[in-house]
Amino acid sequence: MSWRERLIKEPGLADIQQWPVIELGALPKEHRALYLRNRRVVARILEGNTVKDVSAELGLSSGRISQLMERCLGGELEDPASMSVGLIPHRRLIKASRAAELPTLAHPKGAPFAFQALLEQLPEVKRQLDEAILAAVRRKPRSQRLTPQRFHQQFLHLLAETHWPADLYPYTSESQGYESARRYLNQQREVLQAHSRGRKRFTAHTKTDCSKRALSAIQIDEHILDLHTGLVIDFNDQLIDLRLSRCSLLLSVDVATECVLGFLVVPTQHPNQQDLLNLMELSLTKQRLPTIATPGFEPLSMPAFPAQLTPTPALGVGTVQLDNAWMHHSTAVMDVLCRQLGATISYGLPAQPKTRALVERTFDYIERHLGHRVDSTSGSYPTDPNRESNQNARQPPALKFQSLVEALHLVFAASNHTPRPHLGGATPMALFREHLARLWVPLNIEHDGETGSLFSLTKKVPVHRLQKEQREPYVQFCYCRYTGKGLLSLPPEEKWIVITYDHRDIRTVAAHTCLGSSLGTLSAPHSWLRFPHSMATRNLLFKRKKRHRFSHNDPLTGYFTELLSQPRSPSNASQLLRLYLEMTRSGREVLQFGEQSKTDLSEVETPWDLDNRKEFTWSPIGYSGDKGRS
Repeated sequence: MSWRERLIKEPGLADIQQWPVIELGALPKEHRALYLRNRRVVARILEGNTVKDVSAELGLSSGRISQLMERCLGGELEDPASMSVGLIPHRRLIKASRAAELPTLAHPKGAPFAFQALLEQLPEVKRQLDEAILAAVRRKPRSQRLTPQRFHQQFLHLLAETHWPADLYPYTSESQGYESARRYLNQQREVLQAHSRGRKRFTAHTKTDCSKRALSAIQIDEHILDLHTGLVIDFNDQLIDLRLSRCSLLLSVDVATECVLGFLVVPTQHPNQQDLLNLMELSLTKQRLPTIATPGFEPLSMPAFPAQLTPTPALGVGTVQLDNAWMHHSTAVMDVLCRQLGATISYGLPAQPKTRALVERTFDYIERHLGHRVDSTSGSYPTDPNRESNQNARQPPALKFQSLVEALHLVFAASNHTPRPHLGGATPMALFREHLARLWVPLNIEHDGETGSLFSLTKKVPVHRLQKEQREPYVQFCYCRYTGKGLLSLPPEEKWIVITYDHRDIRTVAAHTCLGSSLGTLSAPHSWLRFPHSMATRNLLFKRKKRHRFSHNDPLTGYFTELLSQPRSPSNASQLLRLYLEMTRSGREVLQFGEQSKTDLSEVETPWDLDNRKEFTWSPIGYSGDKGRS
């Protein structure tokens, strides 16, 4: 059947856009230009142009164009058209066979396709060879581990058993058909192994193995982003452009669906266990779509992570795969993951990152699409061209910290909504939602998916009563005395209570008796009530920055003021940003510092004058011009 008859019987083939797509990169370089030329010729013919016009336009003979059309659309009626495969130069479309007799010593005629012709003449030999290959692939007890040498020896042995003439192929060649036997072994082995892998995948899918369900296992790891970011602050009516040190990216990925659950950028190279808990909160509790404020960035039109879905399910987790970092072995992490979430922690072998290959590939994806698009901080060697130049290193970075966070949001959103071939053409986010709707997945029914309802930590502490000093009862927690009206009503025989706190803001804690009766809220000393702060910040001030506890009535102000005294240091700038993010966790972006630090958050305190306060604001976007720069 000619190509014209094929188009009459199958008119849908006239649209070349419906033909199978062949990736140009999969073809050898020397064939790519000819492939594009052939596709251009067929496209012109299918548009309705005559062979003569296309021949004059592209400089090809009419016979060559007709031959090309026959390769793509010609052939037998019952056979499908070759279509795009026929466009590939020098591609054999018809299975070749040997027409001449097998070569002999007296009449050598060449050996092309002689091995296949020999097996066609000796079907019993072919059957025994195929059985030997099948037994080796299935690893049967009495099968031998086939190598090309052993397979060739078995081939010659079978020929000897059939009394094959000694003057016929393969005895006419020096190698005695070794290369043909090796290629036949590899081809048959690949066909059988592919069939075996496909059968196993189908069986596992029908049984719906628990390891293939969403949230059955997640991988968490940390990665240092080798780039500098900037920060613009407004202090005393002066704009200060700061350079931050390298930051860390914490990432959680679902194993079954390859969906990124959440990420956290920490402005330091050494994240702690509280950062890991913040990552778990971002991954499993309800989150809102972020506001994209960087010019040139497109706003998110759909949820980037499962926690941003509406309605947000009460996500849980089955197994958490971690490495052996010290913070992963902390009591707070194990308490939240094991006791509250009911998960299993799986620590990998030391120095074996391949056990968490999925999250490592995600880090590589981030570096290829974002991290390596800007200059690195130090480079791999002193003259590395990817290293930031000395001239640029003396200037504030153009990439701001919030722009980096927003860019990561967009990159992860694109990754979660990109179809994957190994996922059956589905996107990770679509597959995750399908698992939530159709499969039994781990859920945490003890919380409703709201932010902050998951990571409330508890601790049993003693109640101190200093009757000689005639002070009200208090409990000691994180280096400070916490007091409240509820302790006054506590009977003297009860010497222990249970407190519930949020590690991100420990200004106040909720108190209960050991039997569960509420005692209200206990507050830290007034000097610690002004700004929200985490346990890590208070531990830092008490262990390493003790002088700040006495330099100001507000220790956080003293620490913040010292960091501002050396703003050009990247490490100080990073600590400034980290402390600022803690202080403004409730949403406000302006910090007021007064000469005498008092709390403005307590209802019992009288409002105090704001005129003598220093003002600090954070701008996520860079500014133009030198006005106000110091």
